[in-house]
Amino acid sequence: SYVELTGTSWAIVFFASFYVITVLMLLNL
Repeated sequence: SYVELTGTSWAIVFFASFYVITVLMLLNL
């Protein structure tokens, strides 16, 4: 359904941004 697709896309965006931030923090060390 539309709600499920929206929730899945938001989850992907959330985890992707979290992953990118973590990598940037590790590189800054």
